[in-house]
Amino acid sequence: MNCSTFTLSAVIAVIYFLCKFFETKYLGSASDEDDEENQVGSPIKGILRDTVMVYACVWIGGFILDQFHAERGGKTAYVPPMVFTDPPNF
Repeated sequence: MNCSTFTLSAVIAVIYFLCKFFETKYLGSASDEDDEENQVGSPIKGILRDTVMVYACVWIGGFILDQFHAERGGKTAYVPPMVFTDPPNF
């Protein structure tokens, strides 16, 4: 898979948002009454906050993996450094 970390983070965050939205809208949970009393603001604000946190965590994780030259798809991210060993041409 060849995509940027930003794209991967955005796709994962959107999937998380949709799953969490449908869970709270249609499935609910047993502790909805307790959550409503303790939560400040609307449930959408909480879901959006969690979605931004998921986006940031995925992006930071991808960035760290890129820094350590982690393997992706069986290919290594190592690039040999460019070094000039000839005398200057001027």
